[in-house]
Amino acid sequence: MIAYDVVYVRADSVDEAVTAWQQAHADGLKPAYLSGGTELLTAARENRNRPDVLVDLKRIGALRSVTESEGTLRVGACVTLTEVVEDGRFGLLSRAAGGIADRSVRNSITIGGNVCGMLPYREALLPFLVADGSATVAGPDGTRSETLEQLFSKRLLLKPGELLVSLSVPSALLRAACWYRRRERDARVDYPLLTLCALAAPGGRRMAVSGAFAYPLRDRPAEAALNGNGSPGERAAAFVAGLPNAIRSDMRAGAGYRRALLLRAVEDAIIELEAGS
Repeated sequence: MIAYDVVYVRADSVDEAVTAWQQAHADGLKPAYLSGGTELLTAARENRNRPDVLVDLKRIGALRSVTESEGTLRVGACVTLTEVVEDGRFGLLSRAAGGIADRSVRNSITIGGNVCGMLPYREALLPFLVADGSATVAGPDGTRSETLEQLFSKRLLLKPGELLVSLSVPSALLRAACWYRRRERDARVDYPLLTLCALAAPGGRRMAVSGAFAYPLRDRPAEAALNGNGSPGERAAAFVAGLPNAIRSDMRAGAGYRRALLLRAVEDAIIELEAGS
């Protein structure tokens, strides 16, 4: 329950949603798009974020489907994590989504909410990063599609009033050999100290990481070490050393521990992906 008055708008199309956001903004109000609502409504109840207008996206068909055509799999932004897990066409995404929270929470969390939300982990984005995914967004200036390499830097680079419509990956990579690991401080449901997604693509092995840094990360220059010479341990060390970002340290785990988890995960991923090739 939100302990203040808020205007609720149920949009039936992407255009309706964007128009509602624009009108609220023009009226001097603070609008927000609502999909699963697990973060947004909690923040509103705790007075950490107080939108005046909630534009509900959950009834928009284009945002609620997983479709595959013309060599591309498209996942709508309002598809829940549970639905992604059960769909199964993108195995790495199903595994990554299945590691987030528990099933009851995954029934509410959407792909768009996880990727665009306030929490820094954004684990559902990792499979799209390693698969050279792209994003379609809509806003006051129209609809655009860009690669995640262009549109993502620590977070999706959305302009005011824009919403995520879908994330896409090439169908050719859906069944590529993949590897996933998640490590938490607590064996129960917890935020990740490390999440790593790896993919054996035709051009070589790729990896994306969350938890060890303050945001999801895929670094293409560092990936050269994964496909070079040396033992798996040597290549893992070279990969981690080549990452340009500082490993995070906080009350949940120090940088040294996270680095050890990352090194072991990268080495194990190299070994298992090579064994399956």
